[in-house]
Amino acid sequence: MNELNTIIGRSKTTAVTLLNRLIARNLVVWTGTTKNDGYGKYILK
Repeated sequence: MNELNTIIGRSKTTAVTLLNRLIARNLVVWTGTTKNDGYGKYILK
């Protein structure tokens, strides 16, 4: 998540909020097996 908030220039809280909105709109999908999967990533649909 640090990479995302650095890229968009916002706090971690804001980055998480924006990412959750994209997930809710079904624009972004998690590809890992679990939320703690170190090899998983978010991808655009």
